[in-house]
Amino acid sequence: FHRAALSPMADRLMADFGLTAAAFGSLGAVYFYVYAAMQLPSGTLADTLGPRKTITLCLLITTAGSIVMGIASSFGVLYFGRILVSFGASFAWLSALKIVMNWFRSREVGTVTGLSGAINNSGQLLAATPLALLITAIGWRLSFATAAAISLTVALLTWFIVKDTPRDAGLPLISEIDGETRGGS
Repeated sequence: FHRAALSPMADRLMADFGLTAAAFGSLGAVYFYVYAAMQLPSGTLADTLGPRKTITLCLLITTAGSIVMGIASSFGVLYFGRILVSFGASFAWLSALKIVMNWFRSREVGTVTGLSGAINNSGQLLAATPLALLITAIGWRLSFATAAAISLTVALLTWFIVKDTPRDAGLPLISEIDGETRGGS
């Protein structure tokens, strides 16, 4: 969602901040630069903190970035908010994959990873027409506030529901059930 969310509000952001196409393009591009740069540290953080804590933390950072973008009074503040959103989002995918690997059998990991990717990419669908309609109804600033509220809700749900491993839920590890040799950390 956040990766594609700027598109439906491009005209409004450019008008409100007096942005050139190049400046607006840099706002979109910074997402990918930050995201790419954080892939190695995101795996390390998922291994160190655990995926549940990492996902919760990254969603809180994304929430903060959405709020900053929604209240931005200048392009610099808007840009900083975009960096926060990108930074937070960059940690989610590898942590989610770690949870998948801990909770599913080796033969199921590919299918569940593909399904997770499809769900992940459905956010781009929400960042198209539904977001455009929301922007028309409540404006781009409140649309960022809505995105922040949804991110915060998902962060709370992650914290209270998600478990890093089956053992954290009082269940045996998949490797113990199947007699496999892979770990479940």
